Amino acid sequence: MQFIKSELIVQVEPITDPFGPSIVDDKLDAIVVSKETLAGGLSVNEVRAKKGLPQLKVEVVDLLAGGSSGGKLSSSALRLLESRRKLEETTDQNNCDQNSHQIGAAASRRLH
Repeated sequence: MQFIKSELIVQVEPITDPFGPSIVDDKLDAIVVSKETLAGGLSVNEVRAKKGLPQLKVEVVDLLAGGSSGGKLSSSALRLLESRRKLEETTDQNNCDQNSHQIGAAASRRLH
């Protein structure tokens, strides 16, 4: 982001609940949402108002295409891709472990 606008301060936080730091951090100026998540951005401002925090500027952006699948690139799609990648790694590791056990067993049989 800073290569676009060097004076821009970008803070990325993991979100473990529906609002993340957006409803407690008084230093935030804006929230970026898609058309699909606009209602969530507006909810953030409602909660901020109840807490006496200044309203955030709500920036609505278009979603990016999700590559070859043609779907929209979303956090849900990214989480799905990540979970599939981890599952493949686990499956690959289990296959390696199983193959090494089979090789070890075959070698053991030949020794006896």
